[in-house]
Amino acid sequence: MWVLLVAWRPSLVSRFFHRGNTEVPSFVYSTTLPVNQNIHAIVEPISRRDTSFIGNLNGNGVQSHQRVCYVKACSNFEEFSFDVSTEVPRSEHIIPDNCAPLMSLIEINNVRKVYDLGEVQVEALRGTSVTIDKGEYVALIGPSGSGKSTLMNTLGCLDRPTSGSYLLDGQEIATMSRDERARIRNRQIGFVFQNFNLLARTSAIENVELPLMYTPEVSARERRRRAKELLERVGLGDRLGHHPGQLSGGQQQRVAIARSLVNSPSILMADEPTGNLDSKTSREVIQLFRELNQNDNITVILVTHDQDVARCANRTLVLRDGQIVCDTTEFDQALQSLHSDEEVQPDS
Repeated sequence: MWVLLVAWRPSLVSRFFHRGNTEVPSFVYSTTLPVNQNIHAIVEPISRRDTSFIGNLNGNGVQSHQRVCYVKACSNFEEFSFDVSTEVPRSEHIIPDNCAPLMSLIEINNVRKVYDLGEVQVEALRGTSVTIDKGEYVALIGPSGSGKSTLMNTLGCLDRPTSGSYLLDGQEIATMSRDERARIRNRQIGFVFQNFNLLARTSAIENVELPLMYTPEVSARERRRRAKELLERVGLGDRLGHHPGQLSGGQQQRVAIARSLVNSPSILMADEPTGNLDSKTSREVIQLFRELNQNDNITVILVTHDQDVARCANRTLVLRDGQIVCDTTEFDQALQSLHSDEEVQPDS
């Protein structure tokens, strides 16, 4: 039997793992190891993700719902331990050579994007840094001109940052050519836009098939099978041959969602996906995003001005003036940050 140890952020500590009668600090090394082994190392917290843990360590049951800070997966684990009464300095972390960190799906570090408009340069992103783990559901909100769309275009490999680093699944995107980024997009990212971007004279099933046309190893029969299956999944199994003009706005957006999924991406990016929909249809589309996130573990990142849409996400990033000014799982906190710059100016 094996158990996963989860490291906690020190600021969120409310429970401890136990070894005998000794409380083990929150800097617990996170790894997979046999239950009859001792806790093995201290490590600094790094990444962020909510998780649930149920396990059994040395006969003591452990339950926790905390923010994951660091996860490592090890094979052929050699036992080693430390004195829990002594805080190990960072330079002395006891980590076996056969362990490697499990990286976040998305990591951007100090990213800047500057648009040169001749005599004027516009800095759309100003030293932005953020990590997003696989399976997260993230909303990007902020006033017009805050950098939301620029950040979305950067994350979606549609544009390159002027400077900084962008790692997508461990690959450096910032130095890739346009063709290399296109291959990454086609393989890992699905897009949903406000205006649907469907081909008007093409049927629903042909619109969904379109991304697979750039994947020669997928046969025509397989393209058709995948497209039909996805349209049925989004509730349009009886609209396969309809053109966009014969579909409602909500139905067109469902076709666009099916198209975004046809290459089995790990990330779904949506730019104002409900902007042209009525409230009832918006709720249906957002519910579909929620199901894809929960059932398929697809990472969902969306830009929206609609607070009801943003509230459905598990995490909210607030942008202002090209910077992330708030990163929270508490939506009310995000709203407070969003409106914090609306200060009343004193009379002169």
